[in-house]
Amino acid sequence: MDYNTIPFTNISNKTFVGKYDGQEFIVEKEDLRYFPSFLSEHFAKQLMKEIINNMVRDKRKIDRAMIEEELNGRILGKEMKTLSIKQSLDMVGKVAKHEKQVQEMFENKKRDLKSKKIEALKIANVSRIQK
Repeated sequence: MDYNTIPFTNISNKTFVGKYDGQEFIVEKEDLRYFPSFLSEHFAKQLMKEIINNMVRDKRKIDRAMIEEELNGRILGKEMKTLSIKQSLDMVGKVAKHEKQVQEMFENKKRDLKSKKIEALKIANVSRIQK
């Protein structure tokens, strides 16, 4: 598998629609889904926000931090190691490649800027000589 997994439970009394990267993920009330860890954590924040906003709307006085901690414990299960070692090692390579590409991008920008400055100086010198 490509990711580790955290079980996600919709603890609300209505259908939850999680949004990620322009996509909607529907989780019926009280359903348990096995999403990749990052997605479960993202949806947990969205669901907690919905629940807390409903509590505030009902004019309940709440300790937000305490409520979030309690809700998080009910929404998210224990992370399961479903990412294979090979894929984990592949990720190290992908990160190294990404960092190298970013570094090259910065170096190219520096080179381009230096070339533009040199070209501008040449044009300025030619203009001065022609006067």
